[in-house]
Amino acid sequence: MNTRSTSYPTPSGLVPSRGLTGIHRLARSELESTGAAIFQLYVIEVDDPRNVKKIEFYVGSTKESPEKRWATHARGGLYGSRLFKTPGVKLGPLRHDLYDGLPKFRCHACAENAEGRLARVITAQLGKAHSDQLGNRIQQKVLPCEGRKQ
Repeated sequence: MNTRSTSYPTPSGLVPSRGLTGIHRLARSELESTGAAIFQLYVIEVDDPRNVKKIEFYVGSTKESPEKRWATHARGGLYGSRLFKTPGVKLGPLRHDLYDGLPKFRCHACAENAEGRLARVITAQLGKAHSDQLGNRIQQKVLPCEGRKQ
């Protein structure tokens, strides 16, 4: 019987889950030699009054601050998500309560993996969440991380 129990910080808007534990373990598995942890997750509430996309949250990862990334989505253009370019779908506020306390990542591939995991956790607990990384696991296109402990 394994009596070891590791408690990880849980964002205030979510309840502890295996998915959140997996995100923390993924960050812990990264090698320190790969550099500083600079990638972080963020969540944006989706304003979709006509229920065009039936999505309530957008999950992403960024090297910038979540506030700067939110502004990039608001401007649209090349680096804004296609979700927010859909007529009738607008950006809502950042939902700090759904990502504060989650770890930062050293590797872009690991951050994207965690992004998909967080979207699945939010979908299970609160409502439909979208991440550009959700389909990657199904299509077996998850990027391998070369800087992880095996």
